Amino acid sequence: MAYHFQAWDFESPAYTIEDHEAYIAAVTQAQVRAAHSYFHQHVLREDDGSYIVIDEGSYEPMIDWEDERIVCTILGGISDEF
Repeated sequence: MAYHFQAWDFESPAYTIEDHEAYIAAVTQAQVRAAHSYFHQHVLREDDGSYIVIDEGSYEPMIDWEDERIVCTILGGISDEF
């Protein structure tokens, strides 16, 4: 399984344990979804500090403003190639 991590913005508010728990929960959700999907799963950080998971297949092509918010990408686990 491959991961893409974006560098942390040090001008952001302090990173708390609650932020970390929310991030881990979103990554876990993305891993579960990616295992059963052809599409990559992206974890995005919202302006309020929360995290959401989106399926790349639902947002084709990816909107430019979303690229800036991606903090982690889990590759889709299903492939048509043999």
